[in-house]
Amino acid sequence: MIKNSIHGKIIIISAAFTAILIYSHADAVAASKDIKKFKVIEFKDFNYLSKNEIVDKAGIKIDSSEIIVDIDLLRKALIEQPLVKTFKIVEKGGRLSVIIRENELVFLCGLKNGDELSLFETDGNFKIISKGRVHAFNMPLVIINKDDISGNNLSGRIKNFLYLIRGFANGKLSGLLQEIDEIDLTDAQSAVIHLKGRRTLFIMMPDKDNFLRLNVSAGYFDRIMYYPRVFKITSALGIIKKG
Repeated sequence: MIKNSIHGKIIIISAAFTAILIYSHADAVAASKDIKKFKVIEFKDFNYLSKNEIVDKAGIKIDSSEIIVDIDLLRKALIEQPLVKTFKIVEKGGRLSVIIRENELVFLCGLKNGDELSLFETDGNFKIISKGRVHAFNMPLVIINKDDISGNNLSGRIKNFLYLIRGFANGKLSGLLQEIDEIDLTDAQSAVIHLKGRRTLFIMMPDKDNFLRLNVSAGYFDRIMYYPRVFKITSALGIIKKG
């Protein structure tokens, strides 16, 4: 059987459920010196990771009523997974427990290159710890251009901006932050912001004062139930571009 808690905290794989799709690495398992068999594998404390992100690389397969695990490959898969901060492997009574402590995902970014968008996630120190997958949905998508990233390092401009919006989480702009779907920073001079469920594109310099103005403007449009196609926020007032 496979058992998931409501929040994905505990995931259990049982060999008795033979329909489960698990990728086997037969050659790697055969070459290992630390192969063991279990009735059940239990993954604990997963907040972001899925079991398949570990299973796919860990040399695990089902044979009849047993689960065959290459402990060395499992340990290697956990060590090489950037989202895993620490882990513990516990063997007891035919059960293998894999207990994970994950790195915290804070920011979701997209690198724009022409028509392509490559997604990645960072921790609170702006270290990239996930590429190509989206695990966390608590922050808006921030789109950057190739000039704002070198290797795995974000530019000072983007770091300063991410630091700014993270500061909104526990303040008067926390509600606005939850409503923002996407922030496009590919233009170094301004940000284009899209709110969930509204068609309006808000264009502004990405600083705290303008986010306060955005909060007021968005609330006003919600009250009158009118959403212009483009609304440019300036230091004095907003400019509606009809469409």
